[in-house]
Amino acid sequence: MSGRFGRPAIPAGREAAAAIAVHRNNALVAAQTALQDNYPVLRAMIGADGFAALALRHIRRQPPADPRLCLYGRGLATTIARIRPLAAWPWLADVARLEWLVVRALFAADAKPLRAPPSPSQRWPLAPATGWCASPHPVATLWAAHQPRAEWPAAFPDHGELALVTRAGAGVQVRPVARDALPLLDALRAGKTLADAASALPPAALAQLPTLARVGALIPIHGETA
Repeated sequence: MSGRFGRPAIPAGREAAAAIAVHRNNALVAAQTALQDNYPVLRAMIGADGFAALALRHIRRQPPADPRLCLYGRGLATTIARIRPLAAWPWLADVARLEWLVVRALFAADAKPLRAPPSPSQRWPLAPATGWCASPHPVATLWAAHQPRAEWPAAFPDHGELALVTRAGAGVQVRPVARDALPLLDALRAGKTLADAASALPPAALAQLPTLARVGALIPIHGETA
């Protein structure tokens, strides 16, 4: 445009293209950095170059939709599953799922304690930070082995793990728990009362309730700590 404004209101095409390219590059770098920060274990497992290529693939498939880039990357496991060459390392997608649960737990709301233990006719809600990944691979052990100052295990389990993610204060914990806890976790997430869970689940699953309470997977009781 020109006329009464005296000079073009829109920069020349070359200048506009350069400005847009700079903005696009800055946004790309920010998204790549967010993925790198949110998936440090995955980056350590596949290397910096491999992770950079994966991040670019994911950003093209699912660009950030939320300005809070600390919460970016939820669908990275799906991106991994769609890359055929990565099928040679089938645990990578589950490691990504677990790392996303860690991010989710870090930013989850604080749990408001219950005033009294729930009765059988009541629900015992999961803490907002609680999440889990049931995998045919030892994902909790893999995650732990890649933490700062962690000792590399002499051997990894030859079986899958149910990795439970909880948060105590500002710290997120990842631990393997008995596979029997899975149907109980699913029932509690679905809003089942304790009585309904007791009537529908096997005793081995119900036996995991004290453990889930102790490690902070459930809303705590007032006066008790995980």
